[in-house]
Amino acid sequence: MSPNRRPGNFKLRAARIIRSTLVVLLAGVVLVIASYLILQINKAPRVKPDKKDIVPKKVGLKEQVRVFQYHKEKGLIEAQGARNYPVDENFSRLEGDVELVDRGRKGGREIRITGDLLTYDKEMTGFLFQGHVLVQYKGVTLDAPDFEYNRKTEIVNTTRGVTITSPQFKGSAQIAAFHVKEEDIVLEQNVQFSIQLRLPTPEPLVLTGNKLAYGFLSRRGDMEGNVSVGHGKSRGTADHVSFEQFEKVDDLRVLWLRGNVQLNLEEERPTAGKTEAKKASAASEPQGSTISSEFRLNQSVRQEIGADSVRLQAFMNLPLVQSVECRDRSAIKFFYDSGDATEIRGETIDLTFSKDGSLRELKTEKKTSISGLDREKNIVRVIEGAAMTLDAGNSVLHVTGGEGQKARIESAQSKVSGDTITILVKLDDFEVKGSVQMSFLPSRKGPDDKGFFSGEQPVFANAGSMRYSSQSKRFLLWEKVRTWQGQKVLSAEEVNVTEEMGDLTCKGSVESVFPHKTKKGDKEQQVKVSADRMRFDHEANQVIYEDNCTLRTGTAVLECGLITVDPGEEGGSVISMRASKGTSKAVTIVMGTKEATGALAEYDVEKDTIVVTGQPVLKEKDKGTVRGDKLTFHLADGTIRVENRDQEQSVAVNKL
Repeated sequence: MSPNRRPGNFKLRAARIIRSTLVVLLAGVVLVIASYLILQINKAPRVKPDKKDIVPKKVGLKEQVRVFQYHKEKGLIEAQGARNYPVDENFSRLEGDVELVDRGRKGGREIRITGDLLTYDKEMTGFLFQGHVLVQYKGVTLDAPDFEYNRKTEIVNTTRGVTITSPQFKGSAQIAAFHVKEEDIVLEQNVQFSIQLRLPTPEPLVLTGNKLAYGFLSRRGDMEGNVSVGHGKSRGTADHVSFEQFEKVDDLRVLWLRGNVQLNLEEERPTAGKTEAKKASAASEPQGSTISSEFRLNQSVRQEIGADSVRLQAFMNLPLVQSVECRDRSAIKFFYDSGDATEIRGETIDLTFSKDGSLRELKTEKKTSISGLDREKNIVRVIEGAAMTLDAGNSVLHVTGGEGQKARIESAQSKVSGDTITILVKLDDFEVKGSVQMSFLPSRKGPDDKGFFSGEQPVFANAGSMRYSSQSKRFLLWEKVRTWQGQKVLSAEEVNVTEEMGDLTCKGSVESVFPHKTKKGDKEQQVKVSADRMRFDHEANQVIYEDNCTLRTGTAVLECGLITVDPGEEGGSVISMRASKGTSKAVTIVMGTKEATGALAEYDVEKDTIVVTGQPVLKEKDKGTVRGDKLTFHLADGTIRVENRDQEQSVAVNKL
């Protein structure tokens, strides 16, 4: 038996084979277990990290990108953002701190737009910004939830509500369209626009309306539709408002309101202490019914303006009003602390101011009037004319008539009209020229006051010219003056009379007509007295005619150097008249063919008789002369009675 076939060797080989097999089997088992574990691990859910700003994976996503395009006509435009990705084949989107700058052509305008999200087309002509969008242009910022920008039409617009701000003005609206090429903006719906002016009043000027068009180059704006204006306590409304700013500052150069304009202007005034308040109150008390009190326009504390058009213009580069122009159905009221007011009306009213705020000139045309109103708004004086000009520096008001309208000044006391009126405002004097017509009520102070005319009825007058002096309270009329009260008439070349008609002087072709009735109650008769001069002596209650005097009544004519008339205790009537030699010719009476002379003659109006004394002489043509101590002319029947002292009865009775 060979050694290889020994039983021990066989057992050794079998053990080796078994061991190898077990190793292979064990490895297979381990591989199976490992595979199983791997599969189980892959099937188990994974824990996601807690990250808030995970951006979903986008095809073509680029981060921190800048896109731009240059167009020959439009110039350069560029945009940047945190991320950029395509939306579809035509549009892309930038998001995260998006900024677009349209630089235009070199040296041209630049517009900058920022927001959270920007969608744009591949040609970079249409842009949609979203998420707190700011449009910035030359120091002006537009703020809205979204904006669209069309580079072809060069319009930036929104319909989601916008605010507009700059260092000196701001505004807001529901709809906005910014025209980049024209450099203007249109705001619509609930528009509000405010401008901070360089004035002591801290509040800005605020305009509200339906639509505003504003040009950044022209610095002009137009607002329409239920427009309101406000500045401090001042308020106004109009259908349309235009404004224009200065070239270098935002203050308004022009503010123009049109269509149903109503303005209530009131300046803020500092609060004064008790002493200052009392002084101001005392200074503002009514100054009486005088012309000057109605022209203290600079002292007014509030003004109301109504017109179809009001244009306010400021001084160059100063926020101070230089002129106010009112057109069509214009009216301005000036209110004072005392409660009274001055109202100016006309188709056109122009006010010009000095830099210290004082009124320099006032012009008004077509159906113009200036009225003084008391505290109850009753008219106490009115000045009317076709046109008026007030030179405030010299305090002179010129009023002219025309177009069938007279220049006129009227108060409770008097009415005066003519072709022109010149008023010296500070002096309360005025002068009227050309076809003067006047009426006034004598202002008697009490029952003992007397005058040539009665104080119970108005006195009327016509003249070529007239002047009134407030200091002496006198009217001076000249050039063919005619005054009358009822049937009582006074005419002369010149008449000088006080308001109450207490003092009266006339000269040049003086003539008076006195109506009267006799005791018998006959029909009314007239006595005419003429002279070179006439005056009313208030103390003596006499009307005195001097030089070349003539008295005519019925068929009798009396001539002398002096005639005195007793007008009665209350004036306006005639009781008696007395004629005397005066400094010239003796008393002469002519009645028919008879002529009488004497030193004195007294006319008793009620008895209708003239008594001549002072060595009277009666002559009758071709019949001789009769002398006596007294001659009595009975005007009613034409008889003349001659009486002597040493005879109880008359020596002669003559009838014409």
